[in-house]
Amino acid sequence: MIKMSYFAAWPRPLGLNMICTWIMNNEKECLKRISENDKEAFSTLFRYYYPKTVTFISCIIKDLKIAEDLSQDIFLKVWLTRDV
Repeated sequence: MIKMSYFAAWPRPLGLNMICTWIMNNEKECLKRISENDKEAFSTLFRYYYPKTVTFISCIIKDLKIAEDLSQDIFLKVWLTRDV
């Protein structure tokens, strides 16, 4: 059961600037919510870190398509192991 206080600090709607500000200040809370199966928290994490992850990986391997695939694999692993 999700407590109402969970959503009190969660900005709505989540524009890109709001996501960046919120996640930088509340990263631990976001990860906690993900571990409790909060899809919105995972979406926020994904929207913030996916472009950064793709950029980082593509700088190393010099192939954007593979970088996108690897980044998706990373976030899939995060979601599948969220309760560990």
